[in-house]
Amino acid sequence: MQKAVVLGLAFLWMTGSGWSQGFDAPERGFVSWKPAPQWEDALLSGNGTVGTMVFGEPHDETIIINHALNHMPVRVPLLPIDQASRLAEIRALLAEGKYAEAAQIPVAQSRLEGYEEMHWIDPFVPLCNLRLVMEPGNISDYVRMVDFETGEAKVQWQQNGDMFQRSLFVSRADSLIVLRISGTTGINMELFLRQHPIAWDQSAFVNGAIKSATAEVTEDFLTYQTFFHHQYEGIPQGFEGVAQVHAEGGTQEVVGGRLVIKDADEVLVVMAVKPTTMKLNPWWKT
Repeated sequence: MQKAVVLGLAFLWMTGSGWSQGFDAPERGFVSWKPAPQWEDALLSGNGTVGTMVFGEPHDETIIINHALNHMPVRVPLLPIDQASRLAEIRALLAEGKYAEAAQIPVAQSRLEGYEEMHWIDPFVPLCNLRLVMEPGNISDYVRMVDFETGEAKVQWQQNGDMFQRSLFVSRADSLIVLRISGTTGINMELFLRQHPIAWDQSAFVNGAIKSATAEVTEDFLTYQTFFHHQYEGIPQGFEGVAQVHAEGGTQEVVGGRLVIKDADEVLVVMAVKPTTMKLNPWWKT
């Protein structure tokens, strides 16, 4: 992504929306007056490949970043069984009401083809979390919403007499996550990417599949990269995410592994997420 592209996106979006006004409630959507207490209650936005889950916390926000192919490879990939050759048998048993017998045919066929046991799909996991830490203050008039017609996940609140807004969507055309933060006063915040927390009873399992997870930050970019322990032909070796950050009218610098923004009028974040098969040459560095 070139900086000119990001700035162009910023101009088009900023000029097409009245940010000094409050968000209108969507005609078709979901509205809540409390942040999500857990991920099951988060605001969803996605394009079928890349997805996000927005908690909506004003001061310490978590946005979970997902990719549809981010399954941890824990087994050698196997081809689907030749169930088509036995379809006539299955249909005949179903027609006779012998459902249990019909269900046993795929099991028997799998054993003929070398499946020694039932094989579950590789587990799906989030890629990472985008974290936003903003200045604390007294909150009022809080609202979060998803517009089902546009796919936008929005959060708005009043704080010490000023209005703050965040809006996120995932582009179907470009498969990019686009996040904008605005306020009626200067925005002071920190941004960083981190591994999604692992429950204590799943730590060994996840760490046995993910070999490494690395987050980096520069004055313009946040990057995150994972690699899997098991490398199988035809599936990703890991995943990479890169977010370009632009603070309009403010400053941004790296402090302690975080991107610190001060006194910005608006902040735009544009993020891409892709599978990788290039361990030594990430796609976003080419």
